[in-house]
Amino acid sequence: MRKTVLWNPVVAIAFIGLFLSVIMKSAHNMENNNMVWGQYAAMKGAGFGVEQLNLKVMTYNIRHGRGMDNKVNLDRIAEDIRKSMADIVALQEVDRFNFRSGFRDQAKLLADRLDMHWCFATSMRWGFMQYGNAILSRFPIEHSEVYTLPGMKERRTLLKAVVRIGDRRVNVYTTHLGVGLQERELQLPIIADILAEDEGPSIFMGDLNMESSHVLVSSLLSDWYKLGLTAKTGTVLSGLEIDHIFVNPMPYQASAWTMSSVASDHNPVVAELLWSAQSRAMLAVAE
Repeated sequence: MRKTVLWNPVVAIAFIGLFLSVIMKSAHNMENNNMVWGQYAAMKGAGFGVEQLNLKVMTYNIRHGRGMDNKVNLDRIAEDIRKSMADIVALQEVDRFNFRSGFRDQAKLLADRLDMHWCFATSMRWGFMQYGNAILSRFPIEHSEVYTLPGMKERRTLLKAVVRIGDRRVNVYTTHLGVGLQERELQLPIIADILAEDEGPSIFMGDLNMESSHVLVSSLLSDWYKLGLTAKTGTVLSGLEIDHIFVNPMPYQASAWTMSSVASDHNPVVAELLWSAQSRAMLAVAE
């Protein structure tokens, strides 16, 4: 005699709910995986390959080595950089052969002491004396370019260095924007156009004389990822955060912080970032 199986309504509802949740989770995972694999393909296209790229970088307005005691001492700047263990350093307010800093070539002197490659952009010149921005790198600098920016009180520059890390090239930029808003309104759009022309992994660092929340920054650098500080410490005495590190594309992992220093009127900003196409994709698939 055949037995009739009676369905318990509670069990039936629970079974249907479980079935639907499995389907929805599978669809969600598929969507996430497709998105991540799309990012993976884009990063490979940007020149990352399938290996990871881990870098520590710094931006530092050194005020030609004049510290909070009003004494010029480049040894303190060199020590800050050494302690940070940064691979690439962007410097602003750097002197070369200037009387106020002992006629020293500060860019070359720091590079020699730290055993790093270097390049320099002259923003201001008085005879043989120069003042501007510099980039130091533990990796070879293949070439550098200097872009002149308009300025009302003083001329500004954007310095670009193409750094070779193994078989990869990373574009590194640094600048020091004007104090006045009208100057920055002229300077930042020019920089944004230059940055937009580049391909591959890129880092933009410097003293922008305004916080990243300013509409000028957020609108023109919307495609760049700002490395936010782990603690809201500010980069100058006023507590404002006007020294920044931006990267493109967005890294897999990143953290940024300030180092307390009396070697300048700015604190250096240090960031560690990991670009990884393969690990991001594999992690998503595993999940």
